[in-house]
Amino acid sequence: MTVIRYIIFFFVISLGIKSQTDSVALMQMEGKDLRKLGMNAMLQGDPNTAVTFLEFAVNKNKKDYAAQILLAEAYRLVRNYDASEKMYARAYKGDPVKYPEALFYEAEMQKSNGDYDKAKENFAKFKKEYKGDDHDMKKSAGKEMEYCDSAKKMIEAEKKIIVEHLPTDINKVNVESAPMSLDENTMVYSSLRTDKPEFIIEGDTNNAMVRKFYLATRKDNQWQFQKEWEEPFNKPGFNTGNGSMTPDGKKMYFT
Repeated sequence: MTVIRYIIFFFVISLGIKSQTDSVALMQMEGKDLRKLGMNAMLQGDPNTAVTFLEFAVNKNKKDYAAQILLAEAYRLVRNYDASEKMYARAYKGDPVKYPEALFYEAEMQKSNGDYDKAKENFAKFKKEYKGDDHDMKKSAGKEMEYCDSAKKMIEAEKKIIVEHLPTDINKVNVESAPMSLDENTMVYSSLRTDKPEFIIEGDTNNAMVRKFYLATRKDNQWQFQKEWEEPFNKPGFNTGNGSMTPDGKKMYFT
């Protein structure tokens, strides 16, 4: 369960946010307050919850470039590089003077997305135009340009690999983590299986959902969700995950 650690402001209490925060309550909040909650979630190392708050904040105020920068960073931390790239580009286009570093991070996301030509172009633009104090970032832009050239050469020389998202019966709205292969066609992974974002206020665990181990199998090169793993690891009221099997398959470590 994603946990939000923050001071509950009076405006939050007035909206009646209980253990499960719903979208109606968030829609009624001011954009600046949503940004504060998103920032606090980021400071507490909870980018998934930050995404929820910051998406509402950005939709509330299309010119809140500070919220856009935070949301781009939250997307990056949850490895949604495509969304992160677009949000960094949006913030840079909105206020390139105040947020010149956004161009560098946009290029980084383009690199992560495999668009090496655009990444190199933006790294070069950043290196040429950046007038800020972060000299290391400017040097890094030059190195990143070299990396883009090297990556393209490697791709041309090697067999291409296609990376695809698993189907939505496995990839749910919350984070799936730590897949572990039992054999070439069977895997165990940890998930909070819901169809909407779930988060609670720290200390309030009434009806709180928890992460569990689940089983997925592959048939005809397609992965499918099967069921909750029946081994004795999932316990009521406890989050379970990060499974790792010893090479001989006789011991398993988990949290």
